[in-house]
Amino acid sequence: MSGAFVETRLLVPLLACVHIEFDLPSRPDKRYSIPGYVMRQDENGIGIEWIELAPFAVLELLKAGFSRPLARTSKAQIQTDR
Repeated sequence: MSGAFVETRLLVPLLACVHIEFDLPSRPDKRYSIPGYVMRQDENGIGIEWIELAPFAVLELLKAGFSRPLARTSKAQIQTDR
């Protein structure tokens, strides 16, 4: 698992560094953050490539069988290192 598509209305520049944050229902006391880079964008969201191949939190999501959105938020922070 090298990345994900994130539905968002935010306009994020290509190659921007982003951190996707979420909680797992099995670990509500822990917040996961997965860093990646925006590799594509369309009217529905952004395609992200993780910095680390198959991050632990993504593997945990897959094991839990998640196919629904984890969270909806209006908060976002975009860091561009270019």
